[in-house]
Amino acid sequence: MENGTRRIFPDNIGSETRHKMAVDGLETETEINAGLQHPISVLYFDDDVIIINKPPYAQTAPGFMEKDSAATRIADIFSISRVDQMVVHRLDYATSGIVVFARNPDALRNLHTQFRIPGKIYKEYTAVVSGRMATLEGEIELPLGKSLSRGPPFCEVMPPNGVDCGIHFNSISFRFTYL
Repeated sequence: MENGTRRIFPDNIGSETRHKMAVDGLETETEINAGLQHPISVLYFDDDVIIINKPPYAQTAPGFMEKDSAATRIADIFSISRVDQMVVHRLDYATSGIVVFARNPDALRNLHTQFRIPGKIYKEYTAVVSGRMATLEGEIELPLGKSLSRGPPFCEVMPPNGVDCGIHFNSISFRFTYL
């Protein structure tokens, strides 16, 4: 770690977690949120997992061109040498939310298994939609596949070869703007 830098704790970390981080030697050395518009918050960690709140406009894992990511910053703080062996799942660049990282290969295998079993992991997404909704509640079912024009990680509707994907949506609030 560079001399003179320090590790900061997100405001939402409780005293018990702060104490555990200090006992683990994680209280000083590096600033996790340097250069980020929104801070990364460590919500929970133990010997097997690290759970963070990823801010929008931050990569979950390093990309081909951009190596800075939530995973590389967390790996640095928790002294994890193999970033590729900690990424359990990803969120899109502009998406904020909970991300789970594994701290060891056994935890990674276990978590990958859980994420692949339908219905084992509950995921909920909230989106802000602009414009007029045709209906306040419904379901969308479309076959999705990797985008041929944009490449990974982008997906697009791909009948008949796409994977059947479905989502249930409902409106939770409205804001009207009059011009």
